[in-house]
Amino acid sequence: RRGRTTVVIEVEIMTRREGAPDVPVGLATVTFSVLQARGEIQKIEGRDLTARTEFALPGSGFGEPFVTKLGARLIDAASGAWRLDLSDYNANSLGALQGGGQATLVDLAIESIGQCVGDTSWVTSDFTLHFLALGKHGPLRTLARVLRQDPASALVRVEIRDSSPDERLLAVATGTAEPLE
Repeated sequence: RRGRTTVVIEVEIMTRREGAPDVPVGLATVTFSVLQARGEIQKIEGRDLTARTEFALPGSGFGEPFVTKLGARLIDAASGAWRLDLSDYNANSLGALQGGGQATLVDLAIESIGQCVGDTSWVTSDFTLHFLALGKHGPLRTLARVLRQDPASALVRVEIRDSSPDERLLAVATGTAEPLE
């Protein structure tokens, strides 16, 4: 749905195997703010908004793991600490880390801390992410802490901060780590 000030998109993530039906492995609902274009790079006209995008297909350009290409580096798994330097690859047209980059950092933080309190089979099962500010200075870093834990899951809170002089809080998230089935 596109409104005057927001766009809401639902994304289904599917696995595709030759000769087998597609299997759903993820679902995301994403809300974007519609911002006034500030420069030529942001002015995109005549775009097909219903186009389907598929990643990791032959020739898609993924020559290395996505986390490596993004530039994320694990600092300390037990505290969910990751670091990411801004680059042309991960910055948006405003010069800040893309929202998908922030979501990836949250996922990595939840999974790494989950594997420390659970075991190495624990993965992120869900999270809710709230964007608060643009991360334009870098490096960006995450810090996570367990809010609740039981044998089957851990509820984790993640902060993303810009390492600028004021340690600006960019995003907060809560999510769950659970054993991979």
